[in-house]
Amino acid sequence: MRLRIALAVDDALPAVLGVLGARAAAEPEPTTGLVELADETGALLADPWDVPPLVERGVTEAGIVAKHVVAECRPDVYEVVDLRVGRERVAVATLADARSTPSRRRPRIATTHPRLCRSFFAARGVQVETLALRRAAEAAVLAGAADAAVLALSSDKARTDGGLVAGDTIMASSARLIVNRSARVVRAAELGALVDRLRLAVREADPEAGEAEGADEGDEIPPHLSADDVDDDLAGGE
Repeated sequence: MRLRIALAVDDALPAVLGVLGARAAAEPEPTTGLVELADETGALLADPWDVPPLVERGVTEAGIVAKHVVAECRPDVYEVVDLRVGRERVAVATLADARSTPSRRRPRIATTHPRLCRSFFAARGVQVETLALRRAAEAAVLAGAADAAVLALSSDKARTDGGLVAGDTIMASSARLIVNRSARVVRAAELGALVDRLRLAVREADPEAGEAEGADEGDEIPPHLSADDVDDDLAGGE
């Protein structure tokens, strides 16, 4: 049975395919569905937020998706390679002439990342009301329904498409390879080969990139994946 990998359909998809060293056989319009890559890997094109559960549940053995999606979803998977493409940041964005929130109520934050949002503001002693929205966080601020938005945008952007001003950065992000925990045993050889190929491609594209940090102390490293290959080992969700 061929290896199956879920690929997030986002702005980074062309670069991800380049790092994979494989182009879709039929050059599909990036939406969703199963396509066959030139290296005979089965690629399931999916919404970015669907990639973590697809990998966690074993629908695919591996997936490639932005770090900020993994951090928000916290799936019970291994995160093993930073592809160093699709660089984004999760940031707090407000209107250019935003005023302070009245002290009588909590700031209302429209966000695609409610977990990261609450953690960020709680660390600063601020209690917020989150409005979880996948595609309308920016619109909620523009419509006056929220005081600010926490969302992902390209790392080089100072403003959102709608004109919100990006402020504090909550986290930096790039495309990551995640691996199903059971598959790392059953399909160890194929996944090890995939990891080796991706690491080589990343190093060739960015020779000055630093070596990835090993797994956190106490974490189990998947068979055939050395500590140098493991960027982060994500434990299960909260």
